[in-house]
Amino acid sequence: MALKAPFAPFIQLFGTDNIIVVPAHIYEGTDFATNPANQHPIGTGPFKFEKWDRGSSITLVRNADYWKPELPYLDKLIFSVVPDAASRAVAFEQGRVDVLRGGDVDPVDVQRLKALPGVDNTTKGTEMYSTITSMIMNQRKPPFDNAKVRQAVTYAIDRKFIVDNVFFGIGKVATGPISSTTMFYDPKVPSLGYDPKKARALVKESGVDLSKYPVKILDYPYGSAWSRLAEYVQQSLEQVGFTVKIEATDAGGWAKRVANFEFDTTFHFTDQFGDPAIGVSRLFVSSNIVKGSPFVNNAGYSNPEVDKLFADAAASTSGEERQRLYSEVQKRLVEDAANVYLFENQNVTLYRSKVNNLITSGVGTNSNFESVYLK
Repeated sequence: MALKAPFAPFIQLFGTDNIIVVPAHIYEGTDFATNPANQHPIGTGPFKFEKWDRGSSITLVRNADYWKPELPYLDKLIFSVVPDAASRAVAFEQGRVDVLRGGDVDPVDVQRLKALPGVDNTTKGTEMYSTITSMIMNQRKPPFDNAKVRQAVTYAIDRKFIVDNVFFGIGKVATGPISSTTMFYDPKVPSLGYDPKKARALVKESGVDLSKYPVKILDYPYGSAWSRLAEYVQQSLEQVGFTVKIEATDAGGWAKRVANFEFDTTFHFTDQFGDPAIGVSRLFVSSNIVKGSPFVNNAGYSNPEVDKLFADAAASTSGEERQRLYSEVQKRLVEDAANVYLFENQNVTLYRSKVNNLITSGVGTNSNFESVYLK
């Protein structure tokens, strides 16, 4: 394989989520989209696909031909399909499932489930993803096409309050677009903190008459905590002069609206995949303002200088130079209020005490479970 240009984190693309190995002889000469193997996958890991009961479960069984002798330890893995967070919490509480991945249940239920006898928990295993939750503003139209208005939004929101009260302490206040657990994070980048007085002053400086531009928050449909987040942001923005309404939607509707740029503002949490060139630049470079996906530069932020900084940082083979470039990127994206960087997600994995070796890497429960065993 030959790349058109140097790309420093190329080897990191071969992680669990980005590039998957599939058998060439199964796919060669076929239409990838309709190949039957898509419904009966063939991999190279410690478990083999057995069956998929749609809407109920996916079952994997031990691969006796796995290349590591004596592994895996488990005979079978069953992934239960439980559509809503409340039902997942009940299933775990009743002992019908042994593991809840980070984010499977609402934060309000985490403390209760952690306290159950015979239950362990950890926030480890998400270091590769280093997810950040942000508020994105559609910068193609007023009022968010004005940088001072976007800065005002940032100053109007108390991110510590969000972490402590909306998400019950599960998370860490974000200081910018790069997570503190990701390479090239710069803790010295000045952050726009909570200051409603400053927010009102910036609105005045912007010259934008907010009464002409009522704002709609597209609700993030992933549980009650996200609805509470929308309600808190609505109140915060109204206190500095915005007129705000919340629009309800489902997951499919949210993805379609955001992918087609049909929103004023909304929230999203995005993974960073171990390097800003993989997980961060996609949200801000001008070339990624493309319709069809909710995980690109949906805000429409465009800054040629930032584009160049990202490109140079991705191509550089010097760690020191990459740090310098990414420090400047973080500074620019905070100053421009390209997004409102709310908090770093800290997902809690809950599991029965009998489950051992569950979290062994930075991809957590997305690992291959080869060394997991039950007491």
